[in-house]
Amino acid sequence: SSQLSETTALFERRNYQVIAGTTFDFVREAAAGREPDLLVTGLDLLQNSRDEVLPLTRRDDGAVKIPLIVLGDADGGERILEALKAGADDYIGSFTNTEQILARASKLIEKKQAGSLLEESEDYFRSLIDNVSDVISILSFDGTIIYESASVEQVLGHRQEDIVGNNAFDY
Repeated sequence: SSQLSETTALFERRNYQVIAGTTFDFVREAAAGREPDLLVTGLDLLQNSRDEVLPLTRRDDGAVKIPLIVLGDADGGERILEALKAGADDYIGSFTNTEQILARASKLIEKKQAGSLLEESEDYFRSLIDNVSDVISILSFDGTIIYESASVEQVLGHRQEDIVGNNAFDY
């Protein structure tokens, strides 16, 4: 559609890596080996190929891998709800102005990038904590052990899984 072409060109002028298509085969082939900033499609594709499209845009834990924007021919509430229920991150109607489209897409992309950075940071610190020789414990307010480093077995002789969930003051 012309709206799809115009919107894609708008994103690409801002140096966003965008995949835009109206058929699942096109979208799948375009996404192969790439992780674009954004996937733009029509509601029909999402409704008809939801089970194939969503795995391209979500990680196994459900977090956004590629933000998905659905372009529509109306700004009405029913179409917006259909798109969001089908798994879209946003719906852009035909009367949405250029600045609003860019702002909404930028927010989705920033949110995705922030999630990726958070995940990298969590992986780094998890690796750090799991490989330190000191015993590291994380307790809830009432003293329940919610995390225990693997080194607890070597240092104190207790298995990690036997301690987590117990009260620290019982030891």
